[in-house]
Amino acid sequence: MQTLGISEEKSQPSILPNQTNVTFQLELGPPTRHLNSWRVLPYNDEMSFLNRSVDFWLRLVPILIGQYLTIQGEETHQYKDGSLRIPSASAEEPVLEQWSKSSALTHLDQGAKAWSESKQCISCHTNGSYMMIRPGLTSVAGPPDASIRDFFVDELKSMEEEKASSLREGIQPTQLAYLAAGLASWDLHITGACSLETERALSLMFKVQSSDGSFGNDDCWPPLESSSYQAATVAAIAVASAPGWLSRMRSDEELGGSIHSLEQYLKNTPPPHAYARVLLWWAEHFWPGLVQDHSTKSMTTFLSNYQKKDGGWALRSFAAPEK
Repeated sequence: MQTLGISEEKSQPSILPNQTNVTFQLELGPPTRHLNSWRVLPYNDEMSFLNRSVDFWLRLVPILIGQYLTIQGEETHQYKDGSLRIPSASAEEPVLEQWSKSSALTHLDQGAKAWSESKQCISCHTNGSYMMIRPGLTSVAGPPDASIRDFFVDELKSMEEEKASSLREGIQPTQLAYLAAGLASWDLHITGACSLETERALSLMFKVQSSDGSFGNDDCWPPLESSSYQAATVAAIAVASAPGWLSRMRSDEELGGSIHSLEQYLKNTPPPHAYARVLLWWAEHFWPGLVQDHSTKSMTTFLSNYQKKDGGWALRSFAAPEK
């Protein structure tokens, strides 16, 4: 949300009589080509309706014109921070004649960095998914930028300072699952050993586990941040991909029961739709035994039934976003 404001103290001159301590604020929506919304805070002193109206427009019009010209001159970006500019996808953009691995990696790496530095949060759609998957490409693409891991560690420190009751609110349990999964993926593919930070993240994650074994979510922003079931699959991947952690902690007095509860939830809760079944298969890759039939043939047959005529797949085929 962008905010533009003007304020005047009583000692400053006024363009209309009886006007003192004037304050108003214009709030704009996201930087698109339209001014999505605006709200004006009321004046603090008594003025006639005519005086307020004239004064308001005399001050507002120059701001609107300047903001409009600025927006018209800006290119829209999916991610932006400092010098990093990741353009938004467009049907009109040119298509490369040949696939470029370096271009794809640049988009992923810079996008995750721009999001982390500008938004200062772990998002399931962006740096959360990035840290789960990008370390696995190290053997063919080199390791990801270590600053992304540093950001995850900083977020872990911040969350450790919060009360568990606060961390159970909203989408934070899902964010914690992605945090733990990202650090575990780094350990699995880059260092080969479970780090202290990953162990701390897993321990904190289980402190916000729901009573049924899942991890709470506001049921929002599908597909990558869509439900408690989806969050449970991310938590399972975190648990099972951290090198040696699951085998060591199964018998732990404090965490053993929580691990068992998560395992039973995924074994006994039917996936709510085809998309969730794919997520469960992904977790099965790291934690064998979560599904009854986890053969490659069964999974391949299932996925081929959803393949489009052009050879690709669409998430809406597996589950409508609103579901």
